[in-house]
Amino acid sequence: MNWHGLELPEAYYRDDAVYIIHGDCRLILPLIPDKSINLVLTDPPYKDDFIWAYRNIAEQGARILKDEALLFAYAGSMYLPTILEETTKYLTWIWLFNLQHHQFSRIWHHEIMQTSKPIIALSKGNHAKLNWLRTDLPAESADKRFHKQWGQAIGIPCLIISKVTNETAIILDPFLGAGTFAVAAKKLGRKCIGIEISEEYCAIAAKRCSQAVMALPIEPNQKEVKSSEIFFPLLDGIEGKELRGLIENEHH
Repeated sequence: MNWHGLELPEAYYRDDAVYIIHGDCRLILPLIPDKSINLVLTDPPYKDDFIWAYRNIAEQGARILKDEALLFAYAGSMYLPTILEETTKYLTWIWLFNLQHHQFSRIWHHEIMQTSKPIIALSKGNHAKLNWLRTDLPAESADKRFHKQWGQAIGIPCLIISKVTNETAIILDPFLGAGTFAVAAKKLGRKCIGIEISEEYCAIAAKRCSQAVMALPIEPNQKEVKSSEIFFPLLDGIEGKELRGLIENEHH
């Protein structure tokens, strides 16, 4: 099926901004056209038996990403050395970002209180620019309304997307889940291709994306919209106001 000039596998759901494919990313990613993606942003499972997922998205990313485009992947600290070893076979290491948590988890066998999770950034080529994205990403409450186990909040994806892409960008999430990253992309006026193996979560993501409204610019004299649930101490100016407004809309 043709979507914005790209020949893609059959859509489970599509609109002008979002294209959702129901299937296994190992089978679908090889069907994504070469050099068609401006950003891969994804949150695979963190278990050791999903190391293949990071290797696969990096290997396919080397083909489907445009030159100097970026891959951001949420990861678990436990298997980070192996993840980096596998992904840097195909893409260039850029940086490690640190996503703070409001709460902690106990790593019992090392007696560690973990209060953050890593997000790895890699690029196709050596000259990717991240527009002064902070390496310490502020805490926000996890959003479990749509995915009770792995739900992510929308704020950090909005921040990453707004920093490293422009409004012509096509973003890819090979582990779409309940669609948070696609909703973020749509709200910021970008386009997103999502791949999800679970039909249940395809349906949830499709419903969310069908209800998401693309963002309108926020003028300097508009009143700042504050969320009672999420705050961004590291964001200021018009950019911060716009992101807060988008997050607020997602929570109502």
